[in-house]
Amino acid sequence: MKVTIFNGSASKGDATHKMTSSVAEMLKAGGSDVTEHFICFTTFKGMGCCNSLPDEVLMKMIDDIESSDISILATPVYRWNISGVLCAFIEALLSFCKFNDDIAERMKGKKVALAMAEDCENNIVKDAIRMVHRMCDYMKLECTEVFTIPFADKEKIMDPACQDSISEFVKKIIK
Repeated sequence: MKVTIFNGSASKGDATHKMTSSVAEMLKAGGSDVTEHFICFTTFKGMGCCNSLPDEVLMKMIDDIESSDISILATPVYRWNISGVLCAFIEALLSFCKFNDDIAERMKGKKVALAMAEDCENNIVKDAIRMVHRMCDYMKLECTEVFTIPFADKEKIMDPACQDSISEFVKKIIK
């Protein structure tokens, strides 16, 4: 199984990064081929202009979505929503799908899962989930699973209970 993780965190080593590292390790241990993109540390051009085409970096990410069995959008939850970094990435994808039928066709039916590290209760993630579902609806993606770690911090991610939750998420997405 090929899995691509798009990490929307603004820093490496935070709770979201620890979460995606655990997900990637578990997937690899099960024989999956895993690619991870740290969106914050990636520079891509062509966002927002209706007649522009994605540059090589963004095109590689689009190719990875297309060739993956599932893509995971990972994000911390900031102010009841996904990170600005992940939002910008989603908006770039939406822009290219809206104005480029070839890219839109390549995205159709691809599976996406959402993984969130939040610093509050589960009920604050509803807006974040709605945004990702709107993107999936528009791009005709299939959102297969939503996973949240409430009250997440770097240390908590490694707790056995949290690792068990991550393991259950991994089992669900590889079905």
